[in-house]
Amino acid sequence: MVPYEQPSIFDKLQFMFTVPKVVINQRAKFESDELLKKCSRESEVKYTGFQDRPRDERVYRFQAGLREGHTELVRTQLFSFSSSRDYQTNCHGSS
Repeated sequence: MVPYEQPSIFDKLQFMFTVPKVVINQRAKFESDELLKKCSRESEVKYTGFQDRPRDERVYRFQAGLREGHTELVRTQLFSFSSSRDYQTNCHGSS
C-alpha cells in the first residue's frame, strides 16, 4: 500500500470477518475421523430424475435442472441423497 493511501473498507472488513477454528487441530481431526475420511474419497454421482425416460431426454432435463438449480443427485459410495436446491439454501442462505 502506498503511504498516502487510506485503507479501504474492504481491507477493514477482511479482519472483521475471519472464521474461527472449530477444532483446535483441524488436520488431525480430518485425518482421524471416519466420516470425514469417507466423504473425502472420490465417489460416483448419479442423476436420479426421470429414470423412465429415454437417455436424450434425461440429458436435456438434467442440464435444464442444473440451470434452474433443482437437480437431484445420489452419491453411490455413501448412498446419500443430494439436491442442488438444498445446497443453495445451505451455502447461500436462500433458495
